[in-house]
Amino acid sequence: MAPPRIAVVTGVARRHGIGHAIAALLRETGYRVIGIDRRPAEEGTIWLDAPAPAAAAVAGPRSAAAAGTAAPPPPPPPARLLQLDLSDPAAIAELPRRLGPGPVHLLVCNAGVADPHLPAAPPGAPGRAAAFAEFLQVNLAAPFLLTEALAPLMPAGDAAIVNIASTRARQSEPNCEGYAASKGGLEALTHAQAASLAGVARVNCICPGWIDTSGQPESLRPEDHEWHWTGRVGRPSDVAELAAFLADGSRSGFITGQSFVVDGGVSRRMAYPE
Repeated sequence: MAPPRIAVVTGVARRHGIGHAIAALLRETGYRVIGIDRRPAEEGTIWLDAPAPAAAAVAGPRSAAAAGTAAPPPPPPPARLLQLDLSDPAAIAELPRRLGPGPVHLLVCNAGVADPHLPAAPPGAPGRAAAFAEFLQVNLAAPFLLTEALAPLMPAGDAAIVNIASTRARQSEPNCEGYAASKGGLEALTHAQAASLAGVARVNCICPGWIDTSGQPESLRPEDHEWHWTGRVGRPSDVAELAAFLADGSRSGFITGQSFVVDGGVSRRMAYPE
């Protein structure tokens, strides 16, 4: 049996977050997933799963055959969480050493500064410039540095990178300069990386809209769902399914340098007042 493919996914510690949904789905499909987050894992995440032996391994394949039953599927590969601060370039440079030997088939850059707003203060007020710089470092520079660190470990022509941006790269509200600039830059970085890494890895980008990561879907109002042409607010699984598709070269091997919006059609609505 071939060893499992290896995926590195950032921003994965929150149980109901997009990154954890991506990591969990990749693991279900057979990847050995290595998660990156500055925080420890929340309860209920795959990082805290106790490895359980498959029933066939306990009873043995001969026992299953004797009982006239099919052997159960093997358990998913183990998942591993590394705590790492993506605002620290030196820590990112150390990542290949921490990963150990072995190829990296997939990198998903999902981690980012969660609150999209700068301090609500006049331009030039204390804290705004520092907050802007943090957006650029975590949301934009870190994906570049991660790719620089891990691309040498990727098997040429058999690897993929998926960057998670946002529809806020294309839409704005007050005090979102840092978030918009960093996510817009991540879209541009995606097609630049696709050109530079041609023949090594396919590079694509997902721009989610409103994805409910609260873990409390009952808190959403009917009008929140109705605003979407699909009739509901997005779920982390909506992004995870697309990420898994883009990771799979047998299904998406002719796709690179592209951005995909996952927002229930909201960004296509006319924005002018009636």
